Amino acid sequence: MPQMKSLIEFARQLYQQPGIQTCCLQLQDDLGIDVPFLLYLCWHGACIGRLSDPEASAALDHSLLMSGQVIQPLRQVRRWMKAGWQTRPELREQIKAAELQAEFALLGELEAYHAIPTRDCNEAVRSAREAAIAANLAWYFGSMQVAPADNTSELLIVAAMRCIRIPDVPI
Repeated sequence: MPQMKSLIEFARQLYQQPGIQTCCLQLQDDLGIDVPFLLYLCWHGACIGRLSDPEASAALDHSLLMSGQVIQPLRQVRRWMKAGWQTRPELREQIKAAELQAEFALLGELEAYHAIPTRDCNEAVRSAREAAIAANLAWYFGSMQVAPADNTSELLIVAAMRCIRIPDVPI
């Protein structure tokens, strides 16, 4: 069985799937969704399975703390500089790089919570993984009391499943 992708590798590939960047930015800006945590939920569902409520709550608490203390302030400064202080583009790029590094650090911390089991891959496992992603997303959207567009979860599930390798199972 091929080595499973790290969360960072998975997140990079998922974010490049058609429609995912726009979807994630819209969820972040319109509904306050924590995108690194969202990507973690997709990875966990696709690669490991459904999170228990206590696991999901603990991971969400950690993600929100790190996002609130580090990532969001960097994002606010970067966005303000784009509109309000354009004379220092090199400084804005440094802040943008620091924001991305902070997001990757958070993804690494979230991945470290879990030992990754080896599983046989077949159609039943694929279906269970899709259901796990759906359940993880439903838990998160419910806990945030948000209702994303009807096709948001399906878009994320399909894109996440493209990012994992399942031998002998077409995606």
